[in-house]
Amino acid sequence: MNTHTNERPITFRHPFHLDAVDEDFPAGKYMIQTLIESVTNPAFRGYKALSTKLVVEPGIGGHSERRMIDIDPLVLQSVFAKDNRSRTPSAPRT
Repeated sequence: MNTHTNERPITFRHPFHLDAVDEDFPAGKYMIQTLIESVTNPAFRGYKALSTKLVVEPGIGGHSERRMIDIDPLVLQSVFAKDNRSRTPSAPRT
């Protein structure tokens, strides 16, 4: 099994809640880590996501250490979409 980890930043503009950990998180920049496995056979080569984690740095939510919270990618997508929908529209330019 050949695996590697991808990291990408994600920015929440508003506080958000994750039911899976029953915790509220402040707006800000977070990292998403995805563990990926290479899937190779004679017909094709592809990748399969094995796990997705939300990385929460020290100080966020009053915790003193870095935390890595398992999260369902569909839940993450839903929470992020909700954050984007709740943006305050900018004032019209005159």
